[in-house]
Amino acid sequence: MRHRHINTTEWTRMAIDSCLERGNLSDWQELFEAAKGNAELAKDILFMARLHEEDGTSALVEGMMRKLHPEILTAEP
Repeated sequence: MRHRHINTTEWTRMAIDSCLERGNLSDWQELFEAAKGNAELAKDILFMARLHEEDGTSALVEGMMRKLHPEILTAEP
């Protein structure tokens, strides 16, 4: 995904935030595909999504993480 003010090809927290805010379906697919084999990235996605609770993003991402990495949700306090 091309980000307006971010010059990176890595899924940093800023890039994740940009994707969640302004990404289209293919951007979200790319993000979740990257998270499939990367629990640390999945944790960052979940963290950033929880900052978007008011727009429903958090619930959608939690559902995806439940499918991709259920262990990160059950490991939380």
